[in-house]
Amino acid sequence: MEAVVLASENAAMLGLEGRYECLHASLEEFVSRGGDGDVGGSGGKGATSTAPTFDLVVSNPPYIPRPDMAALEPEVRVYEDDAALCGGTDGLDIVRQILHAAPGLLGRDGRGERGEGGQGGAGL
Repeated sequence: MEAVVLASENAAMLGLEGRYECLHASLEEFVSRGGDGDVGGSGGKGATSTAPTFDLVVSNPPYIPRPDMAALEPEVRVYEDDAALCGGTDGLDIVRQILHAAPGLLGRDGRGERGEGGQGGAGL
């Protein structure tokens, strides 16, 4: 939530308050809204044409493959939450879920951005 507050403060400094909205959603909320579910009151693929969509969806999902977790630097491995780092067997489990949900969330000219490690989306 700290990132949402900071992003909102930055938008205010830039005079974008009326044109900008930043939302925080769990993966489950995001994925369900992109499918047939609902986040914030409406939306998803099965929703009416008035369902809100987004111009930009930004994500920094876990992307480290399970086999690589043991090789992480101790200051990362010991202090970071495993769920925030491990993206499954090949590191792309969460990324696939987001990519599957994104079309139901993005407007006609919308786009998605994600942070990732050195994999570059191999296997997607």
